[in-house]
Amino acid sequence: MTIRRHVTRGVIACPEPLAAEAGAEMLRQGGNAADAAIATALAQGVTSPMMCGIGGGGSLIHHDGRTGQSTHIAFLGHAPSKATQDMWAEIYVSRNGCTWQVKDKRNLIGYQAQLVPGLLRGLEETYRRFGSGRLTWADLFGPAILLADKGFAVPEWLWHLWRPGGRIATANGVPDPVPFLSTNQAAAEVLLLEGRARRPGEQLVQKDYANTLRRIAAEGADVFYTGEIGHAIAEDFARNDGLLTYEDLRDFKPVAMPPLSGTYRVYDFRGTQAPALGPICLEILNILEGYDLRALGWNSPEYIDKLSRAMNLAFADRLRYMTDPSAFPVPVDHLTSKVYAAELRGLIDRGEDAEAVDEARAGSEGTTALTALDGEGNAVAMVHSINTGAGVMTPGLGFLHNSHMWMFNPLPGHRNSIAPGRMPISGSSATMFLENNQPRLLLASPAGARGASGCLQVAFNILEFGMPLGDAVSVGRIHSEDEPGKVFLDTGITLETEAALVAMGRRVERTVYGGRVAAAQRDSVSGALSGASDPRGGGGLAIVD
Repeated sequence: MTIRRHVTRGVIACPEPLAAEAGAEMLRQGGNAADAAIATALAQGVTSPMMCGIGGGGSLIHHDGRTGQSTHIAFLGHAPSKATQDMWAEIYVSRNGCTWQVKDKRNLIGYQAQLVPGLLRGLEETYRRFGSGRLTWADLFGPAILLADKGFAVPEWLWHLWRPGGRIATANGVPDPVPFLSTNQAAAEVLLLEGRARRPGEQLVQKDYANTLRRIAAEGADVFYTGEIGHAIAEDFARNDGLLTYEDLRDFKPVAMPPLSGTYRVYDFRGTQAPALGPICLEILNILEGYDLRALGWNSPEYIDKLSRAMNLAFADRLRYMTDPSAFPVPVDHLTSKVYAAELRGLIDRGEDAEAVDEARAGSEGTTALTALDGEGNAVAMVHSINTGAGVMTPGLGFLHNSHMWMFNPLPGHRNSIAPGRMPISGSSATMFLENNQPRLLLASPAGARGASGCLQVAFNILEFGMPLGDAVSVGRIHSEDEPGKVFLDTGITLETEAALVAMGRRVERTVYGGRVAAAQRDSVSGALSGASDPRGGGGLAIVD
């Protein structure tokens, strides 16, 4: 993790160092935070090919420094038109943690695992609305094309994600994630070396991806959705009994809307709308606003107890109520109200946990995030993903298709069941805190609920405990989800604290992963910019003075 202050032009933070530098290059060329975020996201697709790319989707929050307006752009994608609610009901096997298992892992691997990919339409909409106008669409593709064409050495942090027995393998309940990299020959030829994932220091060159990006840079996103690339994708899926069609690509549109808004003490909160995690983040903030967190003490057993119980209650509500709001009503006003938060604090004060909810939950190791902040007050917090990839590439195109269908419940009759055109519950944690309508703190992280809980803890570290930004993203964190009484502690939490939590009746489990938070900050007095990138990832941070 690195950090610098007194930045005037801008800062980019993300897990991938090479991608952060791509965004910084746009700032050097006169671009703004939106330009930098787009270039960073495209480069992330090259340098984190199992976590993101143009075959995936996501969402972002943008704040306009000139108008003072914030916007949520959602481009996660939705189920293809050929999907049906009972398509996997007869081959449903079991639930493994947060994942619904179906026969042959069809919701995770192969040509039936895809939502309609929304990333390029989302980036296009962001560029159209918020780009500086000083850089062309093609300019933003330059660094990603160069990285794909010339290649890069696989870094240690990426190896630890995709190695046998690593985080992605563990999350998917498999010994080796190779199938998620290479279910078809086109993917194997690009991403594997001698039948295995590349090790640290080995070069990854992606010539086909570079050529695909060149086409999109020159011809716009239309070539992917309605042009030659779109036809190639649709024909490939038709040959392989896939769900995605040309019409699905042609008809996809991102959604631009006001972000979820609320308050936390003196700060204005901006987050993602349902079915993403913004309402749950605000619910946790509202609960904890009623406590004197500073008096409890940073990462004390008493603080962790309150924090974990608030998470437990809110994430249980996520499973009860969250869904695509176009399919079912989501009681966002109730979940995010101060009155409801007071009711939940009553449960916490009485030592009561949330009741268990019999639903799986969406959260992925295979996702990435970024924050971008410039000297004009423009800001972007973004999360985007292909989950861990479905192991398939359309021959000649060079990028993995997403495996986001796994976020649906494969059984019919549920709020999160499959339906054509429906979005599943998702894990976007893109978050902003404003002060006097200026960006004060930007946060984003992969890993679904764990990424959200990580972002909130970083926010508390800074806004409550006055911690320097670099320390705030690095120190020990906890996570508690919908399982009553259970708290995950990472390696930064002391054994003494663990023993105290057990004595308080908490069930404790050690974990090595609590999100990969990307953070950017504006000093409320001097206006100086700073950034920090979580050492749990690759520590990508780029600064332009």
